[in-house]
Amino acid sequence: MSRLLVSGEGFAPRVIEAEKGANLLEVLRREGLSLAADCGGRGTCGKCRVTVDGEQKLACLVAVAGDMMVELPRTAAMEVLMHDGDAVVEEGQSGIGVACDIGTTTLAVYAYDLQNGKLLGRAGVPNPQRPFGADVISRIDACVQQADAGPQMREVLWQALANAVRGFGIEPGRVARLHLTGNTVMLHIACGLSVVGLSRLPFAPEFTNNPPRVMGLAGFEGTLIEVSPCLAGYVGGDALYGAMECGLQETGETRLLMDIGTNGEMLLAHDDRVYACATAAGPAFEGAHIAHGCAAIPGAIRQVSVVEGGLVCDTVDGAPAVGICGSGLVDAVACLLETGDLSEGGKLSGEVALAEGVTLTTADIRQVQLAKAAMRAGVQVLCKHAGIEEDRIGLILLAGGFGNVISPASAQKIGLLPTGARVVAVGNTAGKGAATALTRPAHSRAAMDELLAQTSYIELSTDDDFEDVFVDNLVFE
Repeated sequence: MSRLLVSGEGFAPRVIEAEKGANLLEVLRREGLSLAADCGGRGTCGKCRVTVDGEQKLACLVAVAGDMMVELPRTAAMEVLMHDGDAVVEEGQSGIGVACDIGTTTLAVYAYDLQNGKLLGRAGVPNPQRPFGADVISRIDACVQQADAGPQMREVLWQALANAVRGFGIEPGRVARLHLTGNTVMLHIACGLSVVGLSRLPFAPEFTNNPPRVMGLAGFEGTLIEVSPCLAGYVGGDALYGAMECGLQETGETRLLMDIGTNGEMLLAHDDRVYACATAAGPAFEGAHIAHGCAAIPGAIRQVSVVEGGLVCDTVDGAPAVGICGSGLVDAVACLLETGDLSEGGKLSGEVALAEGVTLTTADIRQVQLAKAAMRAGVQVLCKHAGIEEDRIGLILLAGGFGNVISPASAQKIGLLPTGARVVAVGNTAGKGAATALTRPAHSRAAMDELLAQTSYIELSTDDDFEDVFVDNLVFE
């Protein structure tokens, strides 16, 4: 056996034992150490870079050859917007309750006293499943191709949740009730359910409106665990809770709720009906598949503007530029359209230097085109099913951490969002919805039943118009 001394930001150095010849990325996975591997460990994305005995290498390409010193890179900043304050509780409850929104990138965790609604703690922590891939598709592929991937992802997830609760000074065994929400894939993995049905048409989940009974791990074995309903294979409880918390269908105004990400979920409310869909936008807005893309870590370019004809960049924490995150990417594309360095068809005049060592290429622009075309095409298909034109949308609600930092003006300039509508960032509505379901379960269940009765799901992969609309949206407006 070899001994690996692993160090990094945010945790005490630890010694890990591993067999000679073992893959370093897989060893780190088993220890629950968060390390980006957007390609799922295939050696193509270059994001799992670590320092081994003083030399930078890709962890997925390193075989343990003996005792090693391994230094992990800086972890991503938590962009999820955490809500604060005590909660309203329904009578007859007692003990400690925990709500968790299982995001693909981040877990948003909240603890409450169920008797009086007092907030006992809140935290945003990295989803430790990231080494299995940046997006839900990569993680589904891992589960399908590797028999132990699903159980490993489930185990490290529960470990991270338990550690977050311990960070509040609460042992998991003291938690009386735990409520989980997230996209359908994340909930299936957390529950130990097969995701094979989500890997192929008709993308059938194991449950929708009747969540299963779940046995917890990592100390939660005696906790009553509840799981939010889902609408479809790629529209999960997180999107439904977002619609409920925003009161999406409660006014006569036509409203659109969007969660922009790898799995872009959208709900359109019009004339007492809600139309929902999900589109595979890809992980470009999370920094993946971009040559110098990264998460919102210190030094990530987060804003780009045009000043006297040139590009000016602002980085996270004002640190020297190390890459570009999603919000900066959208800004950069909008600015290049403004300066004329980028054509409407997506042709770049040449490789563009944003900062020393950080550039944008034509291949990067193509990733943005694919992502924004998928999202915008989804909006237009929803409008078609509602029988309206896009200009009927009066309000666009952007959910999630990315929606909180993106520039609406830049998003509209590149054609990601429709123009003419008001745009409001609403933060982590999924986490807030999970907290409401925990503290006011009867109220939340009634609201969920009403929403599900009003909602129609549109499967874009079988929609007659989606492919043509997608191609039309590849150009920049």
